[in-house]
Amino acid sequence: MELEQTQRWLRYKTIKTKRWLKTLPKKAKKYIKYDLVDATAMLTSTNPLYSISEVFIAGMPKKVYMNSRLTIAAISYTFMSPVFVWGGVILENFLK
Repeated sequence: MELEQTQRWLRYKTIKTKRWLKTLPKKAKKYIKYDLVDATAMLTSTNPLYSISEVFIAGMPKKVYMNSRLTIAAISYTFMSPVFVWGGVILENFLK
């Protein structure tokens, strides 16, 4: 009895996953738009705070400071955004 229920559940999950994978590109575009906005908001709000602490408190040269800010922005937009997007999509799919 339990084996049959487990097999039904696995078939249901397999069908649901296949449907979800077909709609993935459309969902990914939607989530990437939202995530770019979130990353921009995060960078906009934190950059002034970090600039004050890096330049005035730590005494970091302005060239090093600008390079660090640009590196953080590049990492946020290129690597972290897709990670957050795909993680959110996968989590949302499996919690439904």
